[in-house]
Amino acid sequence: MDRDEVFPSSPFDGADADLILRSAEGAKFRVSKAILRETSPFFRDLLSLPQPPDSTPDGPAVEDGLPVIPVTESSATLDSLLRICYPIQSPAIFSLVTIENVLKAALKYDMEVAVSKMREALQASHFQSGYYAVEVFVVACDLKLEDDARAAARNTLKDPLFGPFDAYLERISAAVYHRLLKYHQRASAKASSTFADSSNARQELQSWTHQFFQCTSHSCSANEAVCCLEHGQVRISSWWLHYIKRVKAVVTVTPLRNDIFDVPFLVKSIFNSEHRVCDPCKQRLLSHWEQISGYLKDARDDAISKVEIDLSSAGFTKKKAGGIPPG
Repeated sequence: MDRDEVFPSSPFDGADADLILRSAEGAKFRVSKAILRETSPFFRDLLSLPQPPDSTPDGPAVEDGLPVIPVTESSATLDSLLRICYPIQSPAIFSLVTIENVLKAALKYDMEVAVSKMREALQASHFQSGYYAVEVFVVACDLKLEDDARAAARNTLKDPLFGPFDAYLERISAAVYHRLLKYHQRASAKASSTFADSSNARQELQSWTHQFFQCTSHSCSANEAVCCLEHGQVRISSWWLHYIKRVKAVVTVTPLRNDIFDVPFLVKSIFNSEHRVCDPCKQRLLSHWEQISGYLKDARDDAISKVEIDLSSAGFTKKKAGGIPPG
């Protein structure tokens, strides 16, 4: 059988222990007081108290000559928690349910190292998109981890918020969910504004990007209906107008979707458009797309970073300095 199916197992079944932690299922974890004192102020204070009598309503307080402390955590949770605190290899935990259970216990017992490791686990790449991001947001709100809740809320912007029903949503109030929806709406508006229309395009042309947004082909610029549409004193290459039309449709639903910066998305935009994009514009654009897309992505990310989710309904009061007032 796997270690996770048999509790306790080494090193929590050794004869050199001086304390027993009894799990919710009654499994007896033989542990070291010294390690618990070092890793948990909760246990350090608890173990400094006078010893209880030999028996309590919860069961024997002493067994095999060792004091027994009953805990409410399951055997699986307690095993993972102790392995993180012991000077042995920490377990690899990929299940959000397990991470939440261990993190909740670590917070309860004030185990800083375990809290830090489980918070890192919440930021794993497979939790940063899709329905997992919403679930991590719920968990962080439940455990009152504001920074993690804000990070998870931002990760929800990578996918449509509306999808199949997720039972995790039953754990937050309608007010918190409303704030999350509002955050998506405001982030979408900010992302859309990054991909400028004609007035903002003139501003872009004042920066180092002007050579990419402006058509310089003589044959092209002579006929705005062929490749370029004129705005003020400059001619904006039609690739930009076709591209932002598609991008805005995407970021309205998924503000942080990143495939809009990929070459296939660009190619589809400039080759499947109502107006022809001239060959010089295509060549210049494709050869410098990594530079251009990097600029656009940074601008988009910076715009969204200024949008702050209001988490007051989840019991948080902290506001990020410099951000747009929460809505």
